Amino acid sequence: VRDWRGQVVLVTGSASGSGAAGAAELQRRGALPVLVDQDAAGLAAQALALTPPGAERPLTVTCDITSLTDCEAAVAAALARHGRLDMVWANAGMAAFGPLAHTDPAAWRRCIEVNVMGSFHTVRAALPAVKAARGYVCLTASVSTFAHPPMMSAYAASKAAVEAMANAWRIELAAHGV
Repeated sequence: VRDWRGQVVLVTGSASGSGAAGAAELQRRGALPVLVDQDAAGLAAQALALTPPGAERPLTVTCDITSLTDCEAAVAAALARHGRLDMVWANAGMAAFGPLAHTDPAAWRRCIEVNVMGSFHTVRAALPAVKAARGYVCLTASVSTFAHPPMMSAYAASKAAVEAMANAWRIELAAHGV
């Protein structure tokens, strides 16, 4: 079992869902979560929920992960507050639903941009700090990576891409202790 005490972990999609639950569990285990999401109100509520009386609130950063510049700013904020980054968790994601004949191409594209490019931008921005810490990179994939549900082609394709990126990066980054 890993000792997370004092470890700085940047978590995208942490205003709700699995990101919020994961950040809460990491904090319970002693980590210092950096909450990142595009939902500023949700971030504020999650930070408040994670703050025991008299304690400092976790850092929150409003960020559009489809922007590398936004992701770099989120990492810079984490480094400014904590001086290091031990783990990045590219968790933020979305789904587009509908049969091929009726799926809005813009919604399909947005799903790919958020899930694939958002994961890439998040990890790419955090990589120098994570390498310096010999830390961890985590990406959220899905069972849809292996079992491709009908009417969810964008989601299945995007999560298969995330899984493939993670597998390639695992080999690439091992030499750096990541």
